[in-house]
Amino acid sequence: MAIAPAMGLPTIREILNSLLQGNSTPSIERELQKIYEGQADIHTFSVGDLEGSIERDENDNIYLGVWEADFH
Repeated sequence: MAIAPAMGLPTIREILNSLLQGNSTPSIERELQKIYEGQADIHTFSVGDLEGSIERDENDNIYLGVWEADFH
């Protein structure tokens, strides 16, 4: 899912937490903030049986991807 940064960090954080079924971690949230602020371009993570990626895409949107760990 690609989200325009104009949506705001609190909204993007809420969407990510929802995708993670309420299991976001402080580390994931810190990395999301870095990407939102342009201090990083990509972060991959795993939490429970989920894996994911937070990235800036080519249009400067923030991409959130979450999948089951055994999917790939």
